[in-house]
Amino acid sequence: LEFRRVLFRSHSSAYALSIFSRLTDRLIAIDLHPLSFPDPIPYIKYVMERQITIDEKLAKGKPVDSLTYEEILQKLYQGRQKTVNWRACERLLERGAKKLPDGKYVFSHDLRATIAPAGRFSMEQWKKFVAAVNCPVTVLKAEPGDAGSFGIPGIPRTDNTEELIEELNKHNENVQLHFVPGTHFVHMNEPD
Repeated sequence: LEFRRVLFRSHSSAYALSIFSRLTDRLIAIDLHPLSFPDPIPYIKYVMERQITIDEKLAKGKPVDSLTYEEILQKLYQGRQKTVNWRACERLLERGAKKLPDGKYVFSHDLRATIAPAGRFSMEQWKKFVAAVNCPVTVLKAEPGDAGSFGIPGIPRTDNTEELIEELNKHNENVQLHFVPGTHFVHMNEPD
């Protein structure tokens, strides 16, 4: 690649930070959440069951639910556990919903995109990712953030953000950490 300047913005997942850092002038990481699961088996079981359910639905050719605009807006808002404001939900629907001839709406994404990744990284793996970052990094940490509330009921998880930022500072002398008020989706709720 022959780019002169690259600014890379990453939301949530820290592993993306290491992939392009040698080609990047600056990384902006918005609300990093290197999540791990103390016991990954219940999480993997949940993901696999969700995959099977969606595969069966797609194999049967079962149509997706068509909803009024208000219903699809509410479903998106609830699905994001109320951490994305109404205005941001409306913006998401501009590109993420399709209006049908009957005036109702359906989400335009593939249902398989709603399945969380089965594999999650251990903290040791997260540390290897950030150790590879060699360009200046600005971390915008949302407070209270709320990403810890995402997940599967009854499956404990750990937010290792502070530990990961400490590790990033060990390997990179040009790291800035700024706290901004908002939820995990602060970049959508407050785009300015």
